Amino acid sequence: MSFENDSPFGHAMLAGLFIGIIDTLICLAYNIGYRDATGYTPSALINVSSLIFAVNLLLLFIGMLYSLL
Repeated sequence: MSFENDSPFGHAMLAGLFIGIIDTLICLAYNIGYRDATGYTPSALINVSSLIFAVNLLLLFIGMLYSLL
């Protein structure tokens, strides 16, 4: 689909969002598998929700950087 207001920045942001959603699912699956295999209990600071939030922010900034380049 092509719209009149398409821009490289918009495409980069949507790509970052799409990869972020996929990566969220990968992080959740890894978290479940790792905890089942090792019996690890979550810490107060580093847990699956903080990792997912950090990864999505990282991918957002990568999308912005890609757009600038």
